[in-house]
Amino acid sequence: MEISNGNGSQSLYEKGVNFLIRRYMERGRMLGSLSTSDGLIKYKDQLQIPESELSTNYKILDVGSGIELLFPRETIKNYPNMYGLITSLDTDFPNFSRKQRELFQHEGIDPVRGNVFHLKFGNETFDRVYSNNSISLYLSAFPDMAVKAIAEMLRVTKQGGLIRISPVDEEMKLVYANFLDQQNVLTKYSDQKVRGPYQKPDPDFQLLTITKN
Repeated sequence: MEISNGNGSQSLYEKGVNFLIRRYMERGRMLGSLSTSDGLIKYKDQLQIPESELSTNYKILDVGSGIELLFPRETIKNYPNMYGLITSLDTDFPNFSRKQRELFQHEGIDPVRGNVFHLKFGNETFDRVYSNNSISLYLSAFPDMAVKAIAEMLRVTKQGGLIRISPVDEEMKLVYANFLDQQNVLTKYSDQKVRGPYQKPDPDFQLLTITKN
């Protein structure tokens, strides 16, 4: 899938962005990158994202996005009224040059190389922070690191902003609860089951939403 303006032609910006996407997708395959195949439909389902959340000027951070950038690319294509910015964070991104990042940002995407433990953003930067098939799976054996990740995500979330994390099992609920109970936040777990690590609906996994007061 490529970024396009919808009329069958591509601007110089779009051509540049698509070239970079193809280049670094290939780089990821060569390095054996752990990438995600989850695009817009799976994100909306797994994180229970309402339509209104994707038709705004929100600044969104996607933690552990995968190098394919499927979610931001499909969101921009399907929600042309969205005039915010989706920042995709992944450890497998290269260190893009300023000009390369400007190409992406022109299309509403900002790919950033980094990890969730030391986010390169100021306090209260984002309206929404998403973690889909990311920290709750990869950090399930490291509770202290999982708490550090949540703390960083809270730091960069604006007051009144929202964090969506999925899937979360009973063990991770306890890990998060011990930390979140001491924060000025509202937490909620979905009644609806979500996909677990084997991509099937699993009653042991839920969506966690955190609202920062």
